[in-house]
Amino acid sequence: MTRQERSRSDMPRDLPLDTSATVTLDGSGKGTVILVPNVGQRWKDCLVSVAVSSSNNVPEFRFYKGNVAQSSLVDGTFTGNLNSSDALHNVVIPPGVPVIGVWANGDPGASATMSIRGMVTVP
Repeated sequence: MTRQERSRSDMPRDLPLDTSATVTLDGSGKGTVILVPNVGQRWKDCLVSVAVSSSNNVPEFRFYKGNVAQSSLVDGTFTGNLNSSDALHNVVIPPGVPVIGVWANGDPGASATMSIRGMVTVP
């Protein structure tokens, strides 16, 4: 391998990102999921979408970057089922920084899923 070929293969590259996490809502209709970029990865141009397996109760959903605190709130919805947000579209999520999804007031025992689609920069 030439030096030029080696330097090209060492350059970061963008690949499609499609990841999700699921939780079973507790007896109060609450649940939390966490998705985190791996070491060396950066997520960008992301769309966050949510779904629950049943919605007799209308669940609320909020997601945070870094930790669950008002100052870290990115976006939310009062209909935390079949909804999406592009609030992370112009935000870079660095390695090790979690995106945390929190549901409240959902149906106890329902499955709730947060999905993130976008681009991931890998070394």
